Amino acid sequence: MSALKEGRAEGGIHEREQTLDWLATLEESSGNLAHAEAYLRERVKVLSEATGPARLNYLTARAALARLLTRAGKLDQGQAILEENIGLYKEVGSGFVLAEPYLDLARHYEARGMFEASASQYRRALSALGDEVSSMRVQALQEYAEVLTQLDRADEAAGLRAQAAHVAEAVKQEVERNRERFLR
Repeated sequence: MSALKEGRAEGGIHEREQTLDWLATLEESSGNLAHAEAYLRERVKVLSEATGPARLNYLTARAALARLLTRAGKLDQGQAILEENIGLYKEVGSGFVLAEPYLDLARHYEARGMFEASASQYRRALSALGDEVSSMRVQALQEYAEVLTQLDRADEAAGLRAQAAHVAEAVKQEVERNRERFLR
């Protein structure tokens, strides 16, 4: 275990970054956010050196670090990472990488009663998702509607709920089409 923690473990980049992620998870579950942060920062560094910044696994590692920073109350640092990811993300092409951390920040702000800040993050998440038909988009729309309700913006919330229902129906239809294709 000591060799793993000190970075002397044998194995490739994938094993190293997975080990760092595992160690960060263990430290966080023990309540040691500072050590978890150090492991996640090392994971980001390892991936940056190995793959470069425009890779999905690198951006995912940065998003994990941003979520941890948010949970640790370092909102500005987490936000800065997310903002940096936007430019890098455009080279990768999947909205889910950025949407999830924005959703994490939105939930963080909502839990603290910071509803305007939360609404802003939901808008960013939905922007990252675009017109994607996905359960993540349905959930984001529903949660955003709840935040708008807290802000006494019931008409906008109702519109988002209707949009969520429409997307949920499209997701259901897509699942059914895929199921039928699978059964053939």
